[in-house]
Amino acid sequence: MSKTKITKEELKGPDSFVMFSDRVIKMIEDHRKLVMIVLVAAFVLGASYVGYEQFEKHQEVVAKEALFKVENELAKKQESLAEKKDIAESKDSNGATKAEVVTEADSFAAEVEPLLQKFRQVIVDYKGTQSAVSAAFIAAEAYAENKNPKEAVESLKLVVNEVKPGHLTYGILQSKLATLSMDLGNYEHAIEHLDNVINKSQQKYLFADALLKKGICLEKLNKNSEALGVYSQVDEDYSETSAARTARTFRRLLLLRQNNNSSGGES
Repeated sequence: MSKTKITKEELKGPDSFVMFSDRVIKMIEDHRKLVMIVLVAAFVLGASYVGYEQFEKHQEVVAKEALFKVENELAKKQESLAEKKDIAESKDSNGATKAEVVTEADSFAAEVEPLLQKFRQVIVDYKGTQSAVSAAFIAAEAYAENKNPKEAVESLKLVVNEVKPGHLTYGILQSKLATLSMDLGNYEHAIEHLDNVINKSQQKYLFADALLKKGICLEKLNKNSEALGVYSQVDEDYSETSAARTARTFRRLLLLRQNNNSSGGES
């Protein structure tokens, strides 16, 4: 196919726009198949993006509704549990033994467990939504309150890969996992979670508390020199915070123990 160019003289002519339009139309006709493929691809991609965006919004709405329903159930159950405990504690005057009172209250507390499983189902059913992350936190908090840190950790693990390091929730999630790991005595795991916070500049608002907890973990692992270094870092870098005041106290106590017990721990 021969190619022709529009000359300057033609461009100056009165019919230049018409001539140019004709040539553009002819070019489109000659490459009609390719142009159609490009247009169809653009339409499909655009429609897919809009469709996916609408799907995401719909999923979030449905997830919020599911979470709200389970939250209401949990709130009602906790309210009933509180009333049950009050009644049980007053039973002493009516002849019930303390053991009976405690057993009765504990057996009722076990009724919360099925509801917490419902929160986990929300996490599974609506993976990738903010509501799923919220459900994980609520379930974890409830498990922790019932002195079951292991199940609390399992709940948070369901969403740990869904929260990106740059997100505000990331630092809170990692800090919560660290605290629960400390409750379980898994200080190495706790340090891993704390380092996930400390090594991310986006989470700097949590640095002081994360470093303090890391110092405590190191001390629990008898890595006293490292613990002292971390306590000093908190004191120097975040001197105006409550974490720094606590770090100063822990540092003094650790030094005192080292002075009083030369055979204990790492010097």
